[in-house]
Amino acid sequence: MYYAQIDMDGICYAVTQTTGPIEQDDLIEIDGYDESLLGKRRVGEAWEDVPVEPEIPVEPEPDRITQLEQVVDTLLTGGETA
Repeated sequence: MYYAQIDMDGICYAVTQTTGPIEQDDLIEIDGYDESLLGKRRVGEAWEDVPVEPEIPVEPEPDRITQLEQVVDTLLTGGETA
């Protein structure tokens, strides 16, 4: 027997084969070992793709040496920028 294991949001995060039936709320019996279900959400009797929200790039903070160099430059130039 094959099962899709779902999380609290109904999204499949594992596909498993067992030697016998298992009755658990987070296991849904499926026809075969189908890895294409990974990441999909179970809605009723169907599987739906979960829209992926685009990641917003985060500009990294300058490291401590860069910060100190900026402070020194500011002090040496009297706050003037090039």
